[in-house]
Amino acid sequence: MSRLSRHADPVPARGQRRAAWSFLLLLLLGLTACSGTRLLYQNLDWLAFEAMDDRFEIRPDQEDWVKASLDDLHGWHRVTQLPAYRLTLDELAVRFGDGLDAGDLVWLDRQVERHRRTLVDLVVPELARFLADLDQEQLARYTEASREAIDEAAEQLEWSQRKRQAYRLETFVDRIERWTGELSQDQLGGLGRDVAGLADIRREWIAQRRARLQELTELLSGNPGPEVIEAALYSRWKDLDRANPSGYVAHRNRLKRQVFDLLVRLDATLTPAQRRHVSERLEGYVSTIDIVVASR
Repeated sequence: MSRLSRHADPVPARGQRRAAWSFLLLLLLGLTACSGTRLLYQNLDWLAFEAMDDRFEIRPDQEDWVKASLDDLHGWHRVTQLPAYRLTLDELAVRFGDGLDAGDLVWLDRQVERHRRTLVDLVVPELARFLADLDQEQLARYTEASREAIDEAAEQLEWSQRKRQAYRLETFVDRIERWTGELSQDQLGGLGRDVAGLADIRREWIAQRRARLQELTELLSGNPGPEVIEAALYSRWKDLDRANPSGYVAHRNRLKRQVFDLLVRLDATLTPAQRRHVSERLEGYVSTIDIVVASR
C-alpha cells in the first residue's frame, strides 16, 4: 500500500481491460521489458485473445484465424520492435545520465509516438478484418462493456476535489517510485504541489471516449466492409492531434508540458541512490529485451 493511500478516500477498482488488437497494441507498448514481465510478454498473444473474448465473445469460426493473426503480430513485434525499443532505452539511459531536461522528455515522447504509429500500421488491417466479421450480438456486447468501462472511469467526476487530488497524487507517486525507489518527504511535498497545479482534463477525456465509442458503434452497425473500417481506424489512430478536436488537443498538450516540467524538477532533486535505481531499472529493461529476442 502506498504511504499516501491511508490519507486518501477509498477509490473504486480500475476499469475493465481493453480488448481487440488495440488491447494488444497497448500491451506491446506497456509490457515490453519490465522486470518480471518476461513470462507475460511470451504469452502476450494468449492474453490478447482472452481479452478480446471477454469483450466480444469470439465465435468458434473466428478462433483459429484470430489466434493465428495475434501469433503473427506477436512474432513480428518480438523480432522487429523489441530491438527498436532497446535503441530508445539505450539513448534514454545516456540522456538520464546527463540529467533530464524538457528537450529530453520531448524526444522520448516523440520516440514513443513513433513506436505507437508503427504498431498502428500493422494492427489496423487485422482489427478491421475482425470488426467487419462481428455479428450483432458481439457488437452489442462490446458496446455495453465499453460503456460500462467509460461510466466507471467517469465516476471520478463525482468525487470531491480533495478525493480526486489525493488519488491523482497517489497515482503519480506510485508510478515514480517504481523507478526511483522511495521518495523523501521533501520530494513528496514538491511533487504534491506540482500535481496540484496540473490541468485536469478528465471531463474532456471522458467526453472523447464516449464520442469515439458512438462513432465506432454507428459505423459497425451499418455492416461496412473491412476497407471502410480500416480507413476509419487509421483516421482515428494514426495522427491523434489531427483526429481529436483542437480544443482537446490544446488541453492535452498543456498537461503534457506541465508533466514534463514536473519530471525535470524532480530529476534535479534525485539522490545518487535514486539515480542508480533508475539506471538499474533501465538496464533491467534492456536485459529483458535481449533475453526475449534471443529466445525466439
